[in-house]
Amino acid sequence: SQNMQNQEQVKFVWVEKFALFATCCLAFSVSLGVAMVSISSLLVVLAALFLFIKGQVRGAVLDQSTNSDGNQVATNYLTPKERKFSYSNLASNLWSPWAIGVGLLWIAISIFWSISSWPQIGAELVRSARILVIPLVLYIIRSEEQVLKVIGVWVWGQIFVILSSYWLWLGLSAPWALSEEAVNHFTPYTTSLDQPIMSAVTFGVIWFFKEHFAKLWGQWGRLLVNAVLALFLVNVCFLMIGRSGMLSMILVLTVIGWWTLKPKFRKFAVFIPFVIFGLLYLASPKFQDRISKIPAEITEYKKGKIETSQAIRLEFWHRSVQAITQKPLIGFGVGSWPQAYVIALNGEEGIQADSPHQQFLLWWVEEGTVGFLLLVAIYVSILRDAYKLEPRAKNALISTLNVLFFTSLMNCPLQGAGISEFFCLIIGALMVLRPAQK
Repeated sequence: SQNMQNQEQVKFVWVEKFALFATCCLAFSVSLGVAMVSISSLLVVLAALFLFIKGQVRGAVLDQSTNSDGNQVATNYLTPKERKFSYSNLASNLWSPWAIGVGLLWIAISIFWSISSWPQIGAELVRSARILVIPLVLYIIRSEEQVLKVIGVWVWGQIFVILSSYWLWLGLSAPWALSEEAVNHFTPYTTSLDQPIMSAVTFGVIWFFKEHFAKLWGQWGRLLVNAVLALFLVNVCFLMIGRSGMLSMILVLTVIGWWTLKPKFRKFAVFIPFVIFGLLYLASPKFQDRISKIPAEITEYKKGKIETSQAIRLEFWHRSVQAITQKPLIGFGVGSWPQAYVIALNGEEGIQADSPHQQFLLWWVEEGTVGFLLLVAIYVSILRDAYKLEPRAKNALISTLNVLFFTSLMNCPLQGAGISEFFCLIIGALMVLRPAQK
């Protein structure tokens, strides 16, 4: 009946609004620490489940719809603006959701030969499952209007963090700053490693969506956009101490330079990172200090000292390679890196560790060469899907993927609480912005 259809329409629209609310909560919480991210991620999972259930009910009701002549019709309860894209079309034309699904399936299968304990296996499965945020966001958010709302909330969350960072830099009290590094490193919620990386990614997204934000922020929109970009740039390069974040900003600026140059001049883009690196090295004492320490830390590691951050990474990478040679094809199983590290030590003295601080080595040790290739496939799929997007989304996604790939060489961003959801949320949201079908 018509009343039944109207009631079902109201229910389904309510679920859609809840899904958008849950995604916006996650978009804001990725800037505010792990606890809020966990709650918001649960809301996103529930929203996807509600959408799926209501979608099945809605499909059944549609099958019963008839017109005045008694013939069945397919009535769309939602306007094209509210639901411009269908998930089936998205999933069939994008590689990333399928690559992610196969990668996670292989991780789950590796339970059968894992040498780790069950609690550790469970914890690693949860960490690995964070990458599901990409297909979940793709499933929940399906229109340009919704994507721009999510990106807007995400950017405002990062602006709040950046302004709080400057507040702390001025020596002012900030009761809302919960991080242990807030006073010394001006990171109010996360760490001095994660926050500069997040800020670099946000800088790139704002840059490629600056026309949208300039229009959204009114009469002084362009001036405000440039001011916000300057705040992010200065914060990462002059206030923060994270080397990964500083180098990530150089990568983002390189991508911006590449797309800014005319095609015939893009061959000169290879010089952009070196020029920016040199200028930043001369202009930023903190960048100069952090970069100049790398050779000294490597030298210390060669002498057997592994107290510095770079030496610790080198130690973990070295032992990971040794572990890979022992089980190269299928690895030691999910959650097994700490045990594989001990095996690689072969009785030598080591240090307590739970990951190799390198995303590719983590998958290679635990899931073998098969897992390593599946992780590479995920990154390649994201890059391939980026070229199906509208220009601003394509450029922003390539910029984000560059940072994700680089940080994966130095850390495990897909496994890290907070930063994993941060990357996956924006990747999933940007993938929705494809040109309208003709």
